[in-house]
Amino acid sequence: MVDRSSRLKQATVFGLIVGAVVFSIFYYLDPSLKYLLFVPFGGLIGWGTLYVDKGE
Repeated sequence: MVDRSSRLKQATVFGLIVGAVVFSIFYYLDPSLKYLLFVPFGGLIGWGTLYVDKGE
């Protein structure tokens, strides 16, 4: 069984990966570094969804 802290770390890493992918797509369409904010926000969203989860 995986404990809560490792699940939170895993969700954060997945969120960072998704944020990097979204950044690369938007940067390809419009080369601006403002889209770099998607990377930390993706990590925060991934972390936050499991943080507020009550568990199984």
